[in-house]
Amino acid sequence: MKRFVLTGAPGSGKTSVIESLQQKGFTVFEEQARVHIQLALKHNTNIVPWGNHLAFSQNVAEAQLQQHHRQTSTLAFYDRGILDGLAYLRESKIEPPKDLLDKYQSIRYSPLVFFFSHWPEIHQNDETRREPEAQILSIQTAIKNTYKEFGYKIIEVPKTAVDLRVDFILKNIDE
Repeated sequence: MKRFVLTGAPGSGKTSVIESLQQKGFTVFEEQARVHIQLALKHNTNIVPWGNHLAFSQNVAEAQLQQHHRQTSTLAFYDRGILDGLAYLRESKIEPPKDLLDKYQSIRYSPLVFFFSHWPEIHQNDETRREPEAQILSIQTAIKNTYKEFGYKIIEVPKTAVDLRVDFILKNIDE
């Protein structure tokens, strides 16, 4: 099975590309961090990155493991991979416990990771995306470094229209 991760800075257009890939008939998996933040806000809990970051990371990692096991197609795209959680914890100077670190190391994706750099012109904060620009840049660096540390090849996705970004990704998975 081929499993490609789309990752990078918050608000850099990943989800728009994932949605376009889904419209083209590809199997996609939504960003679990965003789903869990929305649920926490709906149920008024503090299991969010700015509340109980460690519990939040545990929940998201478990959901990503479930996503991974649900993939039955030969090709799928993930809006963020499990290593994003480790990068976010590192950026926050939080050391994950061994059981969480084991989860982060238990999933492997295709060796190419599609990276979306910070794009201030399209970035918009909302109820789930609250980071100031300095933190966005710090998160971006942490994500890139974490995937490299785990042996992935980073492919920078150009800042262009969604359909051109999709074409770029599809061209690169065929090579």
